[in-house]
Amino acid sequence: MGPNDHTHGSRPVRVLYVDDFEPERVLLAHRVAGSHIQLTTAPDIDSAIDALHADRYDLVVTDLHLGEGRSGIDLIDACKGGGLHAGPVAVLTGESDVVRLQPLIDSGAAAVLTKPIDAGAFPSIVEQLIGVETASQPDVPSASVLIEALPIAARALEISIQRGDAATATRVLRDLASSAGSFGFTSIARLAEQAVGCWQHGQTDAACDASLGVIGAIDAALAFHARAA
Repeated sequence: MGPNDHTHGSRPVRVLYVDDFEPERVLLAHRVAGSHIQLTTAPDIDSAIDALHADRYDLVVTDLHLGEGRSGIDLIDACKGGGLHAGPVAVLTGESDVVRLQPLIDSGAAAVLTKPIDAGAFPSIVEQLIGVETASQPDVPSASVLIEALPIAARALEISIQRGDAATATRVLRDLASSAGSFGFTSIARLAEQAVGCWQHGQTDAACDASLGVIGAIDAALAFHARAA
């Protein structure tokens, strides 16, 4: 039976998600819990290859930039060249330039998805890529789903500020702006959007101050959650 030959109501849809950014892995894993998607996450290419040696997956979703000078294209090459994965591979990227994206398609990517990924829409994305319904959708998530990812995001943001790493800070903030509002953390989402604007316009001092404001809002949200627990 081929990778796309199973139907609705059969075994879970197995997805390998590769991303070096821990908050995104944590958030997506929580979001699909309870759906028909069985998600395995990996932080780098070597871990992804180990997972592909160990199990069969219906779909691989990988970030384009995976650190240490490696990319999603390298993972596609490993999948296809080594016979590790015959199914589709989708690549996540924040880039939109057609010229820069063409190599992804040429390398064999089944789809190029825009980052940050919409965790709520992920089951539908999987369905479109493999042509299989993901059965029952998870319930609308509560704020507790984001709680585990918030400290990780705050730590990554602190390190980015210390290093003056605008690219990573912007990535963290964009993820927060996208996900926090969906879980009811509107103040965090609003502050994150403001901080992204500062980083994008090269306003380093203002960006650092705004980013520290996001961290403060995260700390307040976590403190409130702890008191309410």
